[in-house]
Amino acid sequence: MTQVAIGGEFSNVQLSRLDLDWRNPRLSDRMRRDDSTQQALALYIDKHHDAFRVAQSIDKHGYFVSEPLIALLVERRYVVVEGNRRLVALKGLSDPQLRSSLEAQTPAWARLGTLPSDIDIPVVIVSERDQVDALLGFRHISGIEPWDPFAQARYIYELVDRIQDFAAVAQIVGRSETEVRSMYRDHDIVEQAKTQFELDTSRVESSFGVFNAAMGHVKIRSYIGAPAPREVDPETYPLPDDSKQNVKRLFEYLFGDERGRGRVITDSRQIRTLAQVLADESGEAERALRKTNDLAAAIDATATPDEGARLQMQKAIRALRAVEAHIEAGGEFSSALQSLIDECQSSLAAVREALDRVRR
Repeated sequence: MTQVAIGGEFSNVQLSRLDLDWRNPRLSDRMRRDDSTQQALALYIDKHHDAFRVAQSIDKHGYFVSEPLIALLVERRYVVVEGNRRLVALKGLSDPQLRSSLEAQTPAWARLGTLPSDIDIPVVIVSERDQVDALLGFRHISGIEPWDPFAQARYIYELVDRIQDFAAVAQIVGRSETEVRSMYRDHDIVEQAKTQFELDTSRVESSFGVFNAAMGHVKIRSYIGAPAPREVDPETYPLPDDSKQNVKRLFEYLFGDERGRGRVITDSRQIRTLAQVLADESGEAERALRKTNDLAAAIDATATPDEGARLQMQKAIRALRAVEAHIEAGGEFSSALQSLIDECQSSLAAVREALDRVRR
């Protein structure tokens, strides 16, 4: 007897008739082509999304029929739109040719057992992709098995392009409309940088969560001309045509260039400081940043004489506290260090005398 689930029909399908989905949001742009072979897709998913771990679980505990794959019937074959990692695991355990390629890439596959190639797998068969939009959205964006940030943004981007309604997509994926608009915009910026500006976006895609966090700052959005979430228009690219140089620089500040140079953000908490540097209308802060690769030096470059003195004093106090901790911990107390301490005392005394003269 068949069961109805998410608008589909429950059935048992022979494993050999199930195909991986080249439109899977987890795949790279290069892999998301309809001419990508099933073996190439399987190797990619195993390498980047650890299908071996799933195979290891199946080999040890068996396949849980309570979690059927979800597939779309296409020309008498079944394209799995949900459960591609599980499908790679199952095929790796049952297909000797694929198993050989997987073992060459991940040798630990050789320790696993095998499954018969004609095994039947529980599958929910749907007629349209949009029948599983809500399931994929909640499970992989808001739910217990989230995709990486770029795959989430890509899925939202494709849903918006298909549905043309931000509010409806927000309901599907379980996020606020503002979040959906932001993720759509940030993905569109990557697309524009790649296609129109011809920039390398690989580092942005692999650390997309950091980029998404940076775009949450109004000053950084202003630096590249990106719109606020409420102003996002899916009909046009989000950035002005003349923003390429600033986009390239922002990518470098966040992630470095192809050789790893230019990166100034090592902690997401520094993004706020970067926003402050990029908002300096004089341009002095960014010039200092490009020269030194140092956010603190860039902030110092815009300080007034009074602010500059205050910042330098704060640095000096931190240095003295570090010396104090070093000495109390039994660290070496050299004559050079003693000389610097004496010089600090002398300088502080001179500053106090100058203040006393001004106050008289």
